[in-house]
Amino acid sequence: MSIEKAQVLLERGDPIGAKNLLRRILLKTPRHRNALYLLSVIEAKCGNAQGALDVLNRLISVDPQNAAAHYTKANILLSQGMHLDALPHHDVAVKLLASNPWALINRGISRASLKDFSGAIEDFNKAIDLDSSLSPAFGNKGNAFLETNLLEQSLQFLDRAIELDPFNVDALSSKSACLTKLKKPSEALIYAARSIELKPDFAKAWNNHGNALNDLKRHEEALTSYDRSTVLKPDYAEAWYNRGIALNDLKRHEEALTSYDRSIELKPDYVEAWLNRGIALNDLKRHEEALTSYDRSLELRPDYAEAWNNHGNALNDLKRHEEALTSYERSLELRPDFAEAWSSRGAALGDLRRHEEAQASYEKSIELKPDYAEAIFNKGCLQLTQKDFLNGFENYLWRWKTKDYSGSSLKTFVPLCNPTIRGKNILLWAEQGIGDEIFYAGFLTEAQGKYSSISLVADIRLHPIFARSLPKIALLDRSQAKAPESFAAIDFQAPIADLGHLLGLSFDKIKQTRRPFLVADQRKTAAFKSNAPFTNGKFVCGLAWSSHNKRFGDAKSIDLKQLEPILRNPRLDFINLQYGKVDSEIEEVESRFGVKIHQIKGLDVYNDIDDLLALINACDLVITTSNVTAHLAGSIGKKGCVVVPFSNGRFWYWHLDDVYSFWYPSLRVFYQSDRHNWSATISCVQRWLERAL
Repeated sequence: MSIEKAQVLLERGDPIGAKNLLRRILLKTPRHRNALYLLSVIEAKCGNAQGALDVLNRLISVDPQNAAAHYTKANILLSQGMHLDALPHHDVAVKLLASNPWALINRGISRASLKDFSGAIEDFNKAIDLDSSLSPAFGNKGNAFLETNLLEQSLQFLDRAIELDPFNVDALSSKSACLTKLKKPSEALIYAARSIELKPDFAKAWNNHGNALNDLKRHEEALTSYDRSTVLKPDYAEAWYNRGIALNDLKRHEEALTSYDRSIELKPDYVEAWLNRGIALNDLKRHEEALTSYDRSLELRPDYAEAWNNHGNALNDLKRHEEALTSYERSLELRPDFAEAWSSRGAALGDLRRHEEAQASYEKSIELKPDYAEAIFNKGCLQLTQKDFLNGFENYLWRWKTKDYSGSSLKTFVPLCNPTIRGKNILLWAEQGIGDEIFYAGFLTEAQGKYSSISLVADIRLHPIFARSLPKIALLDRSQAKAPESFAAIDFQAPIADLGHLLGLSFDKIKQTRRPFLVADQRKTAAFKSNAPFTNGKFVCGLAWSSHNKRFGDAKSIDLKQLEPILRNPRLDFINLQYGKVDSEIEEVESRFGVKIHQIKGLDVYNDIDDLLALINACDLVITTSNVTAHLAGSIGKKGCVVVPFSNGRFWYWHLDDVYSFWYPSLRVFYQSDRHNWSATISCVQRWLERAL
């Protein structure tokens, strides 16, 4: 029996025979160094890492200075991610194998994994001094600089690694990651694809491929890449985390949450995953849970400025504005140049009605990041709230560049209009909901004096109203506007909400032109008035109490039962103007309070907007929250009142302290005084009713 025979068996593809032979040798000579070493190598090649380590431990106990044993043990531990355990064996290997650059490279990899980047770079430099042709030495040095965000240095060494070995998939993949961080996703995609081409089962490359695609806004494709990465490596926490980001960008927040949870399960101290988990929860309006997630990220990293900023966002969404402000202040202590936190701070100050401070905070954000759309847009909304219309409408143009803007643009090659254009044919198109379409229709009379003709892409439900009220305007719906012939006579186009800027509307100009601008169908109005409750001899009050706005609906809505003090007014009959499934609410009010809220049989309040407008016109007055009913009532000059929320959901056009709406002078405005309930506001409406009737 001999070591040579065991080696022959191994070379012939018989590792089992080789192992059996070596074990017989070791039974006879337990301290046989060569037999122990070769057995460890065979165990490792057979995938039995623990068996290899056990044999190497025996060898090291026999020969503590055995360089090959320490070198091999260090590398096995490295491959298992056990870098701290590997480090002392790396140290011995480096000492005993002074001329072996690979001992230095491997120790550098473990040091980098333990966040000792300066030590790692020192090792890579020494390896390069020993052999400057080793691509992995340059590649891993580039990785160390990448981890410390020294991106230009990283790119320099990754390029050198690729120059030495164009097939170095690790360097190619890392270059992709570096280019992504340098905001060059198109180039990053090329290198990720190249590394995948060379090594299709390389999970890290698929992850980097997904990152590049996600930065290119190709979120669905990115998701496919992340899915491939996690199939190849199910315990790849970073890929699960990035998958969550792509899903959140696609507004698939529940799925994003599941992906973040998986990444945290794999890596419980994954700070960024805890942060983004909170963002997904906040997007799902689960603000309290989001706070818990942010708190966990801050436990792990108390100096995490981004987490403090998002902590503030959740508090602000919970209307805990003072606490939110404290979180933003902490974020800015840690990172004074954090433009996003300055903008968020401005929003909280605005909600607290500390408008000069809010303005200063937005301006600081813009100073730090001149193209930061959220800050410019928020500043514009604040200016509009304060009736600084010329500046406000200009900054409002930035809404399209904000991350969460929900408006839908019209696809057309017609050039965008600007304020210098006049005497041309213009196409205007609605971008948001029915309420905003009605609001901005109030600018159309002024616009008719500037343009030769106006075509308007409007919700089909509004066409009968606009055709009657604005007969010179050509109406289109979205399906018609997709046809090329629709644009044949059009010179310019713009979203209707740009009209304030295009027309250069100032405070004085708007104030002079505020008057009803829509006309209800008088025949339909008369038909409604000829039936109950209009024939009962009481004042008829139309009621709307809810908003279905996806983002702010809850903040803008009131529980119908909360209107009890108003509903008990004996001089009023009530009629429903609220869209949606409200039968059960109305029945409960009738059962509990003995108050009937009439409903017009066969009237679809959501779809029959022209009929709804006629019904509003038939009423003596209207009480509504900030929804479509408010805009319809105000547009025809119907007497009534609108109740608007304290902060979240209070749109700029309700301004601040108007007794009567600046835009709809027939509407009395009641502002929520307690951000958490409506009772005080409803009491104010009740007292106003007693005087108004």
